[in-house]
Amino acid sequence: MTFADCTFWPEGVDFDSRTRRFYVTSVRIGTIAEVGADGSMRSIVPSDTKRIGALLGVRVDPKRNDLWVTMSGIPQRPTYVAVDSSLAALLRVRISDGVVEARWDLPPVAVRHVLGDIAVVSNGDVYVTDSAQPFLYRLRSGTGSLPRYAHPLFNSLQGVAPAPGGRGCMSPTTRTDC
Repeated sequence: MTFADCTFWPEGVDFDSRTRRFYVTSVRIGTIAEVGADGSMRSIVPSDTKRIGALLGVRVDPKRNDLWVTMSGIPQRPTYVAVDSSLAALLRVRISDGVVEARWDLPPVAVRHVLGDIAVVSNGDVYVTDSAQPFLYRLRSGTGSLPRYAHPLFNSLQGVAPAPGGRGCMSPTTRTDC
C-alpha cells in the first residue's frame, strides 16, 4: 500500500479478514487509515481529536466490531508540547465511524509511558505493553480497570500475542496461564 502523505509514519498494522481491510496507525498524524482491498483509504479517528497523541498499536476485534488502539504522547507528533508526555491511553474505537467509545488513561509518571503493542484474546480480554515502563496491562472484558503486571524480566516490552488457541490470561500472583 502507498500513502499519499509521506508524513503519515505508519506504526501498527492489523488486517480484518472479514472485510479484507487493513488498519494502519500513524505516529505523526494521530489517526488510523482503513485501507480497502482496492487501495481506497478512509481516515478513522480524526487527527484533531482532543488529547490524542501518536497512535501506535492497533488490533481488530472482529467479534465486537471494534478497533483497539494504543496512544502515547511522544515528540514525533508535530503538535506535541511538553505536557503531552503525560498522555498514554488504551482506546476502543468503533470501526464504522471512528468514534472513541471508551478510553483508559494511565496516570502520569516521572518517565513517560509508551503504550505500544496489543493482543485481543477470544474472550475479549485486551493485553497492552508499555515499552518505557516495564509493565504489561490487562483489560478484562466487561470491566473498567486496567491493572498492570510487573516481572523482574520485563524490560522495554515489545510485541504481545495470545497463547495458542486464542487464550491469554495472566495471574498476578503466579504469572501463569489461567
